[in-house]
Amino acid sequence: MAETNDGFVLAEKDLEQRGPGQFLGTRQAGFSELQMASLTDVRLIEKARKQASALLERDPELQAPENQALAQTLSQRWSTGEGDIS
Repeated sequence: MAETNDGFVLAEKDLEQRGPGQFLGTRQAGFSELQMASLTDVRLIEKARKQASALLERDPELQAPENQALAQTLSQRWSTGEGDIS
């Protein structure tokens, strides 16, 4: 904090030290069991978005056997409110 008064730099250092908390949950700080890439890695985020879009285009209801674990996890997260972004 003695080196800068730039809010973005301070927020980035805070994120590195305390962790992001739950992106789709209620915990505001700390490292979760889910390891995420840097939220500033735009190329990786875009690649993930394209993969998710392609998956949902092929199987919009996630009915395929290989997508059952994903469907179950999403259903569980949204039914408990963990997936809510508000």
